[in-house]
Amino acid sequence: MGTAASRAWLQRGWLMGLLTVCSGAVLACGDPVASPARVSRETTDVLWLTICTLRADHLGAYGYPEPVSPRIDRLAESGFLFERTLTQAPWTRPSIASMVTSVYPRRLGIDDSTRWPSDRALNEGFETAAEYFRDAGYYTIGITTNPNTNATFHFDQGYDHYEGTERLWRTGYAEHKVDADQVVGRFLEQLRGPAKDKKVFAHLVLTDTHAPYRERGEAVEGASEPSKRRMRRYDEQIRFVDGVVHDLVETLHRIGRSDTLIVINSDHGEGFREAGPLDHGHGEHLFNSVLWVPFILHHPAFAADARRISARVENVDVLPTVLELLGIPFEADGLDGRSHARALVERTTVDSKASSIVETGYELVDRSAILRDGWKLIVDAAADREAGRGAAPERQLFRYRDDPLEGSNLTMKQAELTEALFLELTRWQAEFTQRAPEEALHVEVSEHEREALRALGYVEQAEGR
Repeated sequence: MGTAASRAWLQRGWLMGLLTVCSGAVLACGDPVASPARVSRETTDVLWLTICTLRADHLGAYGYPEPVSPRIDRLAESGFLFERTLTQAPWTRPSIASMVTSVYPRRLGIDDSTRWPSDRALNEGFETAAEYFRDAGYYTIGITTNPNTNATFHFDQGYDHYEGTERLWRTGYAEHKVDADQVVGRFLEQLRGPAKDKKVFAHLVLTDTHAPYRERGEAVEGASEPSKRRMRRYDEQIRFVDGVVHDLVETLHRIGRSDTLIVINSDHGEGFREAGPLDHGHGEHLFNSVLWVPFILHHPAFAADARRISARVENVDVLPTVLELLGIPFEADGLDGRSHARALVERTTVDSKASSIVETGYELVDRSAILRDGWKLIVDAAADREAGRGAAPERQLFRYRDDPLEGSNLTMKQAELTEALFLELTRWQAEFTQRAPEEALHVEVSEHEREALRALGYVEQAEGR
């Protein structure tokens, strides 16, 4: 490595040594640099916080004017913030499955536009984040408050300790929704008990910002429209989680675990009808409100080189980036995500992919979107099947950067571009085919879990059809 940037990387002492790509695998090699603040798989804990339904544009660090997230904003200011991170699916199960495997939902076979409620699980043939960290010598802790990521759906792969809604909800989700501070309490119990004196990887999935919302403090008033009142209640959940994150970080420092790499992201956003009546909730649509999520990396060693990354990245990039920062080996050829670790530590440019794809089969819809050069084409295949037309799928083309509320469908004015993006999307779908055998994807869903899913809105609407 002869460049000045490469020499500076070695001098900073963040990693164990050089990270070298050999035969498709990323390998850590070389001796650790003598620095107490280095990010190293030998000493550094990893805390991954996935805050369900958290829109990036509702955090101050991403430009939100309301002061709902001052503590998370400070973590972002002294770390790395990715300004444009795209989810792989606008609902929890396929989204989190893709982020913990760095494999697209289409390859996982975990989303299905032909059957609802979905009984598809994360196939055990895909390596998960917890398995990578367990193999690297970490004690692995997983706690989820979203029933879509229960052990029933095989999200417990690789964990020494895993808790889902089977334990956290005893008589119904809506009545016993577990708050972020309770999840943190359970996590700290693990640190004081089985994980004491061990390096830890923990993935906590929090649902405070997912409806149904708790009442937080004073009643939300002053907005005449239901969607505006709902947005204010949503912001109150963010404010609550922000305080919990602050308290957790303070506790980690107090108990001697300040050498922790903190990852903050989300599975998808939430629509409040800003782009019209269809821009409501999440799962069924592909408007901007559900696609753009936060991605923040914080560690004490990052403060001197903190920066914002403007490139469009994806949730599947989170895992390989974190693994490479820590020098944990992985087979890059088997992943759909890309590591941005080298660009971060060398302060070079992070490049966007030429295009990105998002898909959803939520509640029997069959929608896909391709994003390229500031354009977004949304393709609705189910709409034409239901109408029996047999024609080309319904399409919407938006210049989403200039038209963030996506009010102008430009398919007629940009017919050639529409067709080009559609052909690129169909080629991508033909290439990225399902890897898991169909018979291995379906699981039995208990009535208890069905009740929890119903309370989150993942069952009842479809059952009423």
